[in-house]
Amino acid sequence: MQRVLITGATGFVGGWMLKRLRQSRLDAELWAVSDMPSPPGDSLFDEYRQLDIRDDQAVQALVAECRPTHVFHLAGLVGPAPLADYLAVNAVGSSNLYNALADLRLEPAPKIVQIGSPAAY
Repeated sequence: MQRVLITGATGFVGGWMLKRLRQSRLDAELWAVSDMPSPPGDSLFDEYRQLDIRDDQAVQALVAECRPTHVFHLAGLVGPAPLADYLAVNAVGSSNLYNALADLRLEPAPKIVQIGSPAAY
């Protein structure tokens, strides 16, 4: 069975991604991940986990539990914030996710889509 991991699932793009995946009738288990303590009310997902993507051990544990076949990495800091916060979430958080996926050595390797924002500039 396919497992789709969606980071940043409660954000603007994440909400639309979940709706689109559900509408597609994709035969997959949808794992939604966000830093919010509770999921939104319209459960478009099969599993929900609160996660601080900056926490390397928590990311490792989540990826090991989920064992995704596909990843939509949508988590990222946007809006006004100090540069250190952008680096911690957008760069270090992404590194944590990709290292966890690499360490798991899934076969075949998961397909990954990562979005960006003007914050990268």
